[in-house]
Amino acid sequence: MNQTSQWKPAVKRVSTGERERLKKGKVLLRQKRYDEALTEFNAILENNPRSINALLGIGLICMKQEQFDEALTWFERAKSLDPLQPKPYLLEGAVLSRQENMEGAEQAFRAALALDPRLQRALLGLGEILLSRQRYGEALAQFREVLRYNPQQTAARLLVAKIHMEQNKIDEAIREIQTVLEIDPKQIKAYLRLARLYATCGDQEKVLSTLDLALTKLPKDNSLAYLKLGRLASDLKCYEVAEKAFREVLGLYPKRMIAQLYLVESLIGADKLEEAEACLKKLPMNNEFSALVHKLMGDIYHQRKQFRMAVEEYRATILSIPELAQEHASLIEEADNDQNDDWESLAETYQPSLTNTVTEQAERMRGNRARRRDQ
Repeated sequence: MNQTSQWKPAVKRVSTGERERLKKGKVLLRQKRYDEALTEFNAILENNPRSINALLGIGLICMKQEQFDEALTWFERAKSLDPLQPKPYLLEGAVLSRQENMEGAEQAFRAALALDPRLQRALLGLGEILLSRQRYGEALAQFREVLRYNPQQTAARLLVAKIHMEQNKIDEAIREIQTVLEIDPKQIKAYLRLARLYATCGDQEKVLSTLDLALTKLPKDNSLAYLKLGRLASDLKCYEVAEKAFREVLGLYPKRMIAQLYLVESLIGADKLEEAEACLKKLPMNNEFSALVHKLMGDIYHQRKQFRMAVEEYRATILSIPELAQEHASLIEEADNDQNDDWESLAETYQPSLTNTVTEQAERMRGNRARRRDQ
């Protein structure tokens, strides 16, 4: 007999006090009140060092705070106490995936499934790893297994749709996403993917109707969903939808700078230049978003064919971002020394090269702020 077959768990009745602390700790964890949750789990371990749930709870806190090595230590402790418990292997797989240790993650997910073949999160995790390796048939088998146990599992259906997209089976992907929306009409991710698929097909009418429908279905208090919807609508040149989405965000958070800037971008796309300029002039120029303000003002001048003013704003954009200033040093020098008054050519050179860089900077700042809020 091997070591695992000889091992027998020590059965210990969970006290009422421990049960209540576990329940409270899990609630605090869901509420992202990590210090308070940690207090509850540690209190449990003081009385019962063999509490698997408390060990996993502390590991989850470490995982949420991106302390991945420490999280793995807690999951290892849980595994050593009960090698037949699948959840520590599942959580280990999730952490290793975050660390991009895909071989280790695959082993952990397979270990979890050996103990519980119906563990949906392990099936999904393993399927995503196989999908990333373009092993589409094997990945699809994992997702189909999830749907066999739970046909309402929208995450699995979205991943099935992704496989169809990778294999250029657009009609199958569209049908799968439509099924997702029948199950959950508020699935923002499904609307975004469906709109992109219609854009791939060149069906702008369906792109617009999909994004319009999303506007009516999203919860009014979900600012992140509206922000994502607005960004995609703007990318797909559905500027009126984008404008409505960003105004929903600003209705919830009137001073949210990134939403104000995205709104201006959609107004420029819709050729509402006077309104866009009026919005920009209300924004401060002395904070981390000043480069974006200059960039958008440059776009307004560019669209009006006031190319010299556009170049000056684009130049101010570059000087606001040190790494850009180094990258575009020759352009700045050319703008300073131009003797030919060929401002249109300079503007045409600046405009596309700045768009992606400044947008990426905005996304980084938004991501940094979101992480600070989570912590």
